[in-house]
Amino acid sequence: MESLTTMRIAAPLDCDLCTQGSNDCYALNHIQSEIQSVEHGLHDAVLLAIPLGKSQFDLAVEQNTVSRIREHFTDISHLRLLSSDPLFAAELGRSFPETAFGALTQMRRQYNLAASSIYISNDPRRIRWFETENKRIESLLEVYQQQLVDLAEMSICIKQQ
Repeated sequence: MESLTTMRIAAPLDCDLCTQGSNDCYALNHIQSEIQSVEHGLHDAVLLAIPLGKSQFDLAVEQNTVSRIREHFTDISHLRLLSSDPLFAAELGRSFPETAFGALTQMRRQYNLAASSIYISNDPRRIRWFETENKRIESLLEVYQQQLVDLAEMSICIKQQ
């Protein structure tokens, strides 16, 4: 059984709840419907869709369908969880570590909201995908939290001088 791969897409769906990152809406249905409308059969290749806000979604997809899914959505996977990630865009008055930490905290929240349905599915591939992605997010949260601590300590040292 082939493992799932992660894609980050930008998709300006017609559903305001989805594009704002709300879990009050079932984003997977919207993503699958969008794909189904242009290519029958491909919608089953997307097994999970986690809304992240700013019209962005993390998808768990079948590895052999990534190139076909790219034909239907703007693929921004190459920016995912890097300093150039659009979710980490600088915010006025905040350092990059603060912005990244805030975005990752929100991302973790969205993943946690999806957790129960993933575990209820009892699908080992979905669960493995979810746990791998969750560990990646947790690891980055630790990195940025340490950077925030270091910045605070540096700020205290500068003020004392």
